[in-house]
Amino acid sequence: MSTTHNRKTTVSFRMLTRACAVLAFFWIGTAAADALPQPLPIFPLVSTTIENGELNPYGVAFVPAGFPQGGALSTGDLLVSNFNNSANVQGTGSTIVKVTNGSTSLFFAGTPGLGLTTALGVLQGGFVLVGSLPVPAGACPPPVPGRGAILVVDSNGQLGSPGIAAERALGSDHSRSRRDSNRVRIQRA
Repeated sequence: MSTTHNRKTTVSFRMLTRACAVLAFFWIGTAAADALPQPLPIFPLVSTTIENGELNPYGVAFVPAGFPQGGALSTGDLLVSNFNNSANVQGTGSTIVKVTNGSTSLFFAGTPGLGLTTALGVLQGGFVLVGSLPVPAGACPPPVPGRGAILVVDSNGQLGSPGIAAERALGSDHSRSRRDSNRVRIQRA
């Protein structure tokens, strides 16, 4: 009788342990799913060729959640940098197009021949960073490496003065916590 009782207790304990493991697995899975980033929105087919005729989209970036309100950008907007000018010359594009709810509009227009690249990012603090590598006479790849720059554009599509805009975009106030500051890693290839 004692042996039967111990077997039943052992079997019951094993079943209880397995049930707890299964519940913990589902609980952890649900918690992990809540922490995952939301899926990207689905956009209808749009053209990034705008009024000035620039084309060949290269850089793509979404405006993140928590982006400050009050500018031309809203959370979920899609930004696309054009690499070619209206004559389709590579490395001479100077515009960033905004895609919102299936419609496009001009967000940023730089000087002709600016050479916007795939380096396009949106900082949660309210700024857009875009790479620029002007290509003389459309010679792609560029004959002179190292002429590029990272441009800082505000949420209204205005190019900032290099030093001041970079300080504001990247957070020069060292008293802020790391969590509140924008961090950018720039690496030379």
